[in-house]
Amino acid sequence: MKILRLTVTLFIVGAFMLVPAVAGAQSKNKAAIEWYNKGCDEKDLNKKIEYYTKAISIDPDYAKAYNNRGNAYNNLKRYDEAISDFNKAISIDPNYALAYYNRGNAYYDLKRYNDAIADYTKAISIDPNYALAYYNRGNAYGYLKRYNDAIADYTKAISIDPKDAYAYAGRGWAYEKQKRYDEAIADHTKAISIDPNFAYAYNNRGWAYYHMKKYNKALEDVTIALRLKPNYAAALDSRSNIYRELGRYKEAMADINKAISIKPDFWFFYYTRGLNYKAMGETAKARADFKKACDGGEEDACKELKK
Repeated sequence: MKILRLTVTLFIVGAFMLVPAVAGAQSKNKAAIEWYNKGCDEKDLNKKIEYYTKAISIDPDYAKAYNNRGNAYNNLKRYDEAISDFNKAISIDPNYALAYYNRGNAYYDLKRYNDAIADYTKAISIDPNYALAYYNRGNAYGYLKRYNDAIADYTKAISIDPKDAYAYAGRGWAYEKQKRYDEAIADHTKAISIDPNFAYAYNNRGWAYYHMKKYNKALEDVTIALRLKPNYAAALDSRSNIYRELGRYKEAMADINKAISIKPDFWFFYYTRGLNYKAMGETAKARADFKKACDGGEEDACKELKK
């Protein structure tokens, strides 16, 4: 599928966000519980795996230990092992909403969005007030361009937790994709009111202003995002586009070159630089960047090559 511009960022809420486990996920073995608790307290992911494995060796039906070991594997990008552990936790306790949610996160990381949606939906069927599952399902719908479904899920997450800045930012992202810029700006503004240091919301609101050709407002927001998070590559890309529209080409090139140095495999950054070169009249350099971006899957860059 087309690479989504990360100037408007979606956030997967992490696997270590916990909800109460049902009784079937627990262990009654004191030694197993001690190893499990040691794993919960440990920061090092490999040691977490070691401790949860010891808990499992003592109690092979300890669903919580499988679930948490799966989280550690997932954070190490060892997705097959993570999914295997979540499968085991679910087989022990078929009503373990958190295990479905975490398996959905692993599928999401693997870009298996339909599988992620199925697991988030199962988690919601077990716990209808599971705000994080609605939020992450909204993200998965967004990547499938099912924006109305995404908006419905973000709205549900907000109704459950009205202080969820991420849900407002997610819904703002979906509104932006539908060119509903006023609604996008309102949601990002709400996210910022909840979390004044939310760099992503400033950047995304700036991107909505960019689409409305309100370049000075866009520049103000994206610059705040970069003040909060100086190496935020997507915000550097945003500001590069804004500088180009303002005719400030030197600053546009400085920002996009820095973005590429941070994330050299983000192909749409080369598309932005190609647009900069094109605006500066450097056709050969522009086409070289458009080709690189097109080869990486950026459809707009492919269109530029056909002009």
